[in-house]
Amino acid sequence: MRITSIIALFTLLLGMFFGAPLSASLPAPPPTPEPTPLWDFWLQVASADPEQGLVCAGDFVGESISLHFHNTNPWPEGGLTVTALPGEGFVFDGWYDHDELVSMELSYTFIGRHVRLVARFRPVDKNGHVS
Repeated sequence: MRITSIIALFTLLLGMFFGAPLSASLPAPPPTPEPTPLWDFWLQVASADPEQGLVCAGDFVGESISLHFHNTNPWPEGGLTVTALPGEGFVFDGWYDHDELVSMELSYTFIGRHVRLVARFRPVDKNGHVS
């Protein structure tokens, strides 16, 4: 506590004890610094059927990938790209968030938000027609 604060507090207490008018005031507290913004994002990508194709996010490839980004694990500059990898005899049918089509591109880039995407694939017959 600073000396001026102690003197002001002492003056107030004396005034309250002896009934004198309160003439001293405590100094305003220092401004509170703005808190550091916290951010926390989850990415979940999955293949609707791992036998039809896989997914890739960053350096990870598999049937399902979960990544967590937060203050100590920063979001990649320029966003994060996920890529669908159709298996032999299948074509990519889109990135879906639940039943909503998000993108028809094999690779999809997004920046800082919670994401749960599913890559869907469709079979191709021996004549090259998509079923």
